[in-house]
Amino acid sequence: MAKVVDHCCMVVTKKQNQAVIDKVLKSLGVTNVVLPKSFRDVTELATQEMPHVFLLESDLPDSGTMLILKKLKEDPLFDKAIFVVVRKFSREEILQCVELKVTAMLQQPLDPAALQKKLKALLLAQKGQSPYRHDAVRLPGGASASIKIPGRITGVEGDFFTVESGVIVPSGKQVSLRPTDRELPPIRVTSAGETAGDPSKPTLRNLLFSFDSASGKGREWLLKLKSAEPPSTEKRHVLLYESQADRSEQFKQMLSFYEIEATTVSSFEKLRMTHEAQKSKYRVVYLCEPPLHASGISWEKYANGLPANSRPTQVVATTSQSPRPKPNVVWMNMPFGLDALVERFEAAFVSGAASASASSKAGSQAGSDIDLNISYFGDVISIDEEGALIDTPNDLPLNARINLTHPGLALIDLSKNVRVAATKKMDAAGAKFRARLSNQEGRYSKGLYWKKIGDKISPVLLEEPAPKANPDTPKKSA
Repeated sequence: MAKVVDHCCMVVTKKQNQAVIDKVLKSLGVTNVVLPKSFRDVTELATQEMPHVFLLESDLPDSGTMLILKKLKEDPLFDKAIFVVVRKFSREEILQCVELKVTAMLQQPLDPAALQKKLKALLLAQKGQSPYRHDAVRLPGGASASIKIPGRITGVEGDFFTVESGVIVPSGKQVSLRPTDRELPPIRVTSAGETAGDPSKPTLRNLLFSFDSASGKGREWLLKLKSAEPPSTEKRHVLLYESQADRSEQFKQMLSFYEIEATTVSSFEKLRMTHEAQKSKYRVVYLCEPPLHASGISWEKYANGLPANSRPTQVVATTSQSPRPKPNVVWMNMPFGLDALVERFEAAFVSGAASASASSKAGSQAGSDIDLNISYFGDVISIDEEGALIDTPNDLPLNARINLTHPGLALIDLSKNVRVAATKKMDAAGAKFRARLSNQEGRYSKGLYWKKIGDKISPVLLEEPAPKANPDTPKKSA
């Protein structure tokens, strides 16, 4: 059967019914299933995973179905989610479900055919849209909120520099870097991906940016960080997997003009053996549409099992329109030009060099440390006493503390208390994310920050423009 839509489903069920429900969900194309084991799991996983469907078929050891339902329905975050309850209802429970606006009620014992029919109709009614997808409302000042996340320029390697921060900035996304030193103006730069970070700092990312992508008044101070040494003419090495021999030779010849030496292999076994023999030489590996069979999985396990400082950057050519993001993997959508491929290789060479120098504390990093904020705009789309929902162009790491300001709104600064409670990708291309924001314990009472924002936002959202007067309508006499 054709897939209906890729949704996430939270299922509360007995162990003996789990296989039946899994089969029903898979028949509808729902493969992302969350199975809470306790009441605490329900509340935590719900905000983290933001399920599109809640299927409540059984009680949990520490709480009943109706208590779980009531708790979830209290959160406006799940207002548009699908709630399906399967149980032997009492009259009071039916009335309670109606009051809580449960989407569907099915009687036990569980009927797989009836469940499939009901879920299929409900999923199709959503027309492939996430229940968390709302139209954002921009506020005065150009945007609802300016998100600032602390970072630091930690290294310079050739035409690229690295920034250590907790934010996730996918390759190709543009952000603003604003130094905390007020004498240094901000710049706009485009991400070139990531390098391997410090294993002792698992929550921080090593973001890679090119000097050529920088624009704005701050470009002058940034270029001063760039090494004055002439670029190295030393050959760079790529380990290249390509199953077609003629294409391998073409790649090899063309890359030689860019001072890139390619070693070609036609099997994953040779790929692993060649890399294992010379890890430091082959810091960049190119894979052309790797097949999903045992040898490919074996290579992936080998690469992921290497220490971070010797793990190669993998440039992978694919026909997939929405490949799943992976550490140390740079995806390239086929077809592509040679210039685009060489550009990815250049960034990957810098990534490998930065990883090596980070592990030995060598390289040209000395004196380049500059504290800054990575800034971009987001749209606040709802407020309640627990926090806010915000649309962002970049993913935010869970539990990250962020600085949040609101152009055009006169608010007291409680931004140091704001944290990311949950985040969710809103489209397959990863161009839009939704974050659930909350406030940390601190000197301010819970909800004060969000109440003040809400007080400012509510008039803007509720205020309707006055109807324009029709010049043809005669004025009433006094």
